[in-house]
Amino acid sequence: MEIEILGQEDNPLLHRTDVQFKIVHNDATP
Repeated sequence: MEIEILGQEDNPLLHRTDVQFKIVHNDATP
């Protein structure tokens, strides 16, 4: 299992960084 980062966006108003990610499963799922 690994995490793939889709996008990263700095949000200076809230003093945080918004990150979009998805978890990739290497196992075959039915």
